[in-house]
Amino acid sequence: MSEHLTVPHGVLVPVQVFWGDLDPLGTLYHPRFVDLLDRAVTAHWMSRGYRFAGADRDEDGFQLIREVSIIFDRPVTAFGTLLMHLWIEKLGGTSMVLGFRLLSQSGDEQYAHGHRVAIKIDPATNRPARWTDRARADISALLREPAAA
Repeated sequence: MSEHLTVPHGVLVPVQVFWGDLDPLGTLYHPRFVDLLDRAVTAHWMSRGYRFAGADRDEDGFQLIREVSIIFDRPVTAFGTLLMHLWIEKLGGTSMVLGFRLLSQSGDEQYAHGHRVAIKIDPATNRPARWTDRARADISALLREPAAA
C-alpha cells in the first residue's frame, strides 16, 4: 500500500486477490468482489478489537446483510494486493449503509464501487437491535458526512 495515499473520509484496508479468484478470462470473478468486501469489513472491525466468533463474540457482530450493490468500473486482471476504501454513508439506530470502492494500490484506478446495508440483530429473537454505544462511536468515526451537532 502506498504510504502516502490518504482518503478524505473512512479507511483504506488492504485486500488480497488470489490466483484462484480469477475466472477463465483472467479477470476477477464477479462474486469475489463481495468476498473482498466482506474480508475488508471484517479485517477493519477486528483491528478495532471486535470479535466475530466464539463464546465472547461481540453483540454488534450479529448482523444481517440486507443489500449489496456493486458497480463494476473496470476489470481486475491480476492477483495481488488491492485497497478497499470503506466509509459509512448513513447510520441508523439498528442499521448502517457502508460505502466502498475497490482501488489499485496507488489509488489511481477504481475497479468497483457501491454500498452495503447491514442490520444489527438480536441473535435470540432475530429482530433488529440497537447498536451499542461503542459500536455507534466507532461507526460514526467513518461517516462520510459527520452528523450535525
